[in-house]
Amino acid sequence: MTYNLIVSIPDSEPVLYELNAKRIGVGRGPDNQICLDVDTVSSRQIELRQTDEGGYELVELKSRNGTRVNGLSVNDEPELLSDGDRILISETVPAYFVMLAKGEEAEDAVEKGSDSDQQAAAAYVTLDQKVHQLEAKLEEIRRELEGKQQEQQKLVRAIEKLQTDIDAMNSSGADPDQIEAMEKDLMVKTQRVTVLKSDVAAAEKKIADLEQTAKIAQKAPIPAPTKAPVPGGAPVKPAPPPGGPAKPPGAPTLPAGGPAKPPGAPQLPPASPPAKPPGVKKT
Repeated sequence: MTYNLIVSIPDSEPVLYELNAKRIGVGRGPDNQICLDVDTVSSRQIELRQTDEGGYELVELKSRNGTRVNGLSVNDEPELLSDGDRILISETVPAYFVMLAKGEEAEDAVEKGSDSDQQAAAAYVTLDQKVHQLEAKLEEIRRELEGKQQEQQKLVRAIEKLQTDIDAMNSSGADPDQIEAMEKDLMVKTQRVTVLKSDVAAAEKKIADLEQTAKIAQKAPIPAPTKAPVPGGAPVKPAPPPGGPAKPPGAPTLPAGGPAKPPGAPQLPPASPPAKPPGVKKT
């Protein structure tokens, strides 16, 4: 079983790091084993520490923007990592902790179909960033929708009160100019409610469309991440092709029995057994 961290820096292909060292620093600083060139990431963001059982735990190094594991902030206590855990570094860089069997490629996890494998597979979705953008947009529209709904409710209550007051003033023979002003106010508020109803309906439709788009993005084709070695651990080497490494273009192919002799080269006699020294009897 190998332990891996897949990092998906915004606007870049995801990269898979095989974790071999006992302590692995992750951050913006050049002294980290996994260096992330992202402004929002602290110079020393987190450290991955190998446990006695062989797994890894995440330690937050009191970074500026913090770190989350599966949506929950990591504070003073180390967080033991499990297969498929989603790590959000400094609120901008998603990463995934993935366990793979020996010889298993990262994309093989997609084909297994178990829940943990499907969680791990999400690490390789290049549309992961788009999903997060969609989620942020959804949250923004939901806040706007909530504000419009609250305004609409207040206006409806104000309209009901205005109508009651106008009816009462008409019954009591109040000043016609005052009644006219109230009726104009009533008309303005009624028009605003009509506009808000249209805005609310449009926002609800946009939310439904974005939710559907996010679902489609989450099921997008899954490319394999690029592999990268972690300093201090064994580098990731591609397996040699069957039959040994390929010859470079233009390299001659040797015939069976060794290279051919140039024209005119003397033919050597067949090798004979070495002569026995004097005094040695034949057996």
